[in-house]
Amino acid sequence: MDAPGRLSRSREDGCSGRTHGRIVMEPLLLWGSICGEVFWHASPGPLPAGRPPPQAQLVPSPQPWREAGGCRCSAMVTKRLGPVPESASRAGAGSASRARTVTWSPSVTLVPTRSCFNACSYCSFRRPPDPGDPLADALGDREAVQVLTQRPQASEVLLLSGEVAPGSPHRRAWFARLSALSRLALAQGRLPHTNAGPLSRREMAALGRLNPSMGLMLEGLGPAYDALHRRAPSKRLEMRLGQLEQAGRLGIPFTTGLLLGVGESRADRLKALELLAELQRRWGHLQEVILQPWRPDGAEGLPLADAPCSELLETIVAARAILPPEVHLQLPPNLWPLARLLEALEAGIDDLGGIDVHDVINAAYPQPAIAPLRQVLEPSGWQLRPRLCVHRRWLAWLPEGLRRQCQAVGHRLRHLHGPLAHDLAHDLAHAPIWPAC
Repeated sequence: MDAPGRLSRSREDGCSGRTHGRIVMEPLLLWGSICGEVFWHASPGPLPAGRPPPQAQLVPSPQPWREAGGCRCSAMVTKRLGPVPESASRAGAGSASRARTVTWSPSVTLVPTRSCFNACSYCSFRRPPDPGDPLADALGDREAVQVLTQRPQASEVLLLSGEVAPGSPHRRAWFARLSALSRLALAQGRLPHTNAGPLSRREMAALGRLNPSMGLMLEGLGPAYDALHRRAPSKRLEMRLGQLEQAGRLGIPFTTGLLLGVGESRADRLKALELLAELQRRWGHLQEVILQPWRPDGAEGLPLADAPCSELLETIVAARAILPPEVHLQLPPNLWPLARLLEALEAGIDDLGGIDVHDVINAAYPQPAIAPLRQVLEPSGWQLRPRLCVHRRWLAWLPEGLRRQCQAVGHRLRHLHGPLAHDLAHDLAHAPIWPAC
């Protein structure tokens, strides 16, 4: 991917682990915990050798833009934003620049633990940590293999985990479980994609060598989110923005997104999109932004009403106008009315995300099968195409080992799904491979 002016770290002396790029010389803002209060602190020192950034040897180190005390993007929260471009006021403003293709990732979810020190007021996924052992429910390798065996066609393994506090003595064991499950997924011929909350620089760099892509939801900004996250220290806006920036500095293809319909204003949504656009212009690593409607828990799912559907369609159009064109827009199909899916695609959605047999976060909203989706899309000229967890534009960002794993998984996708995966196989065969250190 062309990313002039963007640099994660220098590839010089990569074998020895020494780096000379500005990113390593500047302290990265990481986080820890004292008496349960999250804080930022500097963590100097070299990055471990591993993932080479795209074209790092060809571009100058970017000018420093981290300000003392936090991410520069956090200052944009209070910046006065102009109106949405005129093109964003028309339905379908973002669809013209995309081919009539919508992608999805054959996925299976592994949950390392549901134990989480955050207590978001809307979360039904979380279990309160066991005071004696927060990892009492940790997923073992044998159980993980059983789950993978039941989903042989899934190429992506989403590692979706609760969080152990940074200062906890159990943090090391928790991270070791994430690493072990990532390696297990690779050994099983799959591609891991980890979403496990904020990570230190070294934690993220280590997982970045095992995961072709990673993710962390921004969720949003404004009073509505502040109230929901009152007891969730790792959901603070500056924390999330710092993590997204850190992933950009490390050159990791990344997925983020917004949780919508929790009482936020239209201005809050636009500000959040502007922040993500700024991060993408700086680093180029955001491969997709999820626009996720919040849905209530219950024994049965409640369909999204017309009014929030219309509001979300407006947000999709605005997102397509605000975000750089290479960023994919994702909408979870189980949280959106199937009868209105074409409207979402015309507004700018071009990806349906990872589709598993069920949704571990929104259990009352079953994932649709692929056949019914095609029945809706194909008569209107839309093609549903499978993809890897890392989008094609970012394949050249990966270190050689992950690149070759993606090639193998891509060939298997073509075998399972036929000509719909042909373009993916072509991209994998022709994208450059970085030499190993």
